[in-house]
Amino acid sequence: MSRILVLEDETGFQTLLADILSEAGHQVTPALSGAEALALVQNQQFDLLLIDNRMPGLSGLEFLERFRTAGWQTPVIIMTAYAEVPVVVEAMHLGAVDFLVKPFGIETVLPLVERCLRPRAAPQAPRAPGHG
Repeated sequence: MSRILVLEDETGFQTLLADILSEAGHQVTPALSGAEALALVQNQQFDLLLIDNRMPGLSGLEFLERFRTAGWQTPVIIMTAYAEVPVVVEAMHLGAVDFLVKPFGIETVLPLVERCLRPRAAPQAPRAPGHG
């Protein structure tokens, strides 16, 4: 079972997303603010973080910057209702693995979550000629 942190300040959307992910077999931990999420990641290990960008206080990008600066490498997906190119570029620069534009449906979020949770394949060593 994968552990997913959902950082979303809109409780209705957070609950819906948590329900969708839970029904798909994931353990979901909600956070309503960047400060709450930072406290959670210091005390728990997560396999994936879904982070809203526009929130009061600490924005999703500010959270992501602090998260990466602290050395955590957990995959992060940024969610926003505002798909502004500079925000997307900054999110990717800070190490987000993907970007979701709200509103999005189950058919969008579940495949993306599953792809981000898949272990990355280790590079294969080349085979010597005649041994394969």
